[in-house]
Amino acid sequence: MARKRKRVLFITGPLNGGGAERVLVDVLRHWNRRRADVDLLQIVGGGILDAQVPEWVGRLCAWPGYCRDFSVAYNLSRRLHVHGPLRHRLRQACGGNLDGYDAVVSFLEGLPLLCHALIAPRSAVNVSWVHSDIYTAPYELSQFGCERRERRAYTAMDAVVGVSNGVVNAFRRRFPSLKTLELCTIYNPVDAEAICTQAAAAPLDFEGGHRDGVFDIVAVGRLTDQKRFDRLVRLATALPGHTSRRFHITIIGDGELRDDLQQQIDAAGVSDSVTLAGYAANPYGRMSDADLLVSCSNSESFSLVVAEAMVLGVPVLATRTAGPSELIGEGTRPRGLLCGHADEDILTGVLAVMDDYDLARRRADEAHRYALATFAPRTILSRIYNLLEV
Repeated sequence: MARKRKRVLFITGPLNGGGAERVLVDVLRHWNRRRADVDLLQIVGGGILDAQVPEWVGRLCAWPGYCRDFSVAYNLSRRLHVHGPLRHRLRQACGGNLDGYDAVVSFLEGLPLLCHALIAPRSAVNVSWVHSDIYTAPYELSQFGCERRERRAYTAMDAVVGVSNGVVNAFRRRFPSLKTLELCTIYNPVDAEAICTQAAAAPLDFEGGHRDGVFDIVAVGRLTDQKRFDRLVRLATALPGHTSRRFHITIIGDGELRDDLQQQIDAAGVSDSVTLAGYAANPYGRMSDADLLVSCSNSESFSLVVAEAMVLGVPVLATRTAGPSELIGEGTRPRGLLCGHADEDILTGVLAVMDDYDLARRRADEAHRYALATFAPRTILSRIYNLLEV
């Protein structure tokens, strides 16, 4: 008698190109189909990464896009804690029965966790991923209204995965009473082969491209408050007073603060030194050609961009946040340079890299070796299979 194939359900929102969504797509791309069949349930469909989901993945969708019906169900759940319409739509999207799944994964805190808790089958292994420091910045709490309801959602899980040790420790501080819940750290996979192939194929001549004789600084991410790219505008105004070297800063990404950042650039008179290059589906050629990648965020739980720069062998300067501090380290053999959050700390860090670039390159080489061994998809997926028991 043939053994029944295992089935896994992943729950997420629209695949809008954020770090968690990119990681989920990478997990699906590297999934061993011999292990289990996979369905992807999107609470709301669409997103710029939607087409990158492998064709063999089963696609389920509660709502094809943001619409009035979704708004009604969402607001009933969020404001009045009436979950019936949301639960009904989710079950309907899954064919009315989730008992056939061996494992169910909500791949993000907040709404995906809430939806998972509403339909979690008791017969399955239920696991939720946490991609953020929800102790310092509990952005997801608004989905539940109060901490008690969020804690109750986590009690429906068999395990919670943090993308760094810092995330796991933050979760423990946030929910100290969940002592019996299994917590573990699984780093995000980084496909070195694919990234290096894309880097070799990417053009370097788009706006803000590398210029001969210029110290080339690159930053990548959504233009949001968390990323604090305004610090790089002020860096551009400060650097000429401390070095005679020519430099250029390219910020790759898009978001709600684009116009505000451009206004800051224009007002500071640094438009020749700072370029907002916009969103790039393939930023790796530009990253690999840079002299330095700077992460100046207020908070980063993992920082996929830092990990990708490490894979590419690009020197990294990062503000001290949970993820980069863990990835770079501060012992006798750091894999980059960490700095404080003040403008003068970032300035000092950049000048240190400029002044001793041989040291920065040696650290980048160490980071490259570390990244290849630590973030390999085969290694990360093996841990996921074991956790999901597939």
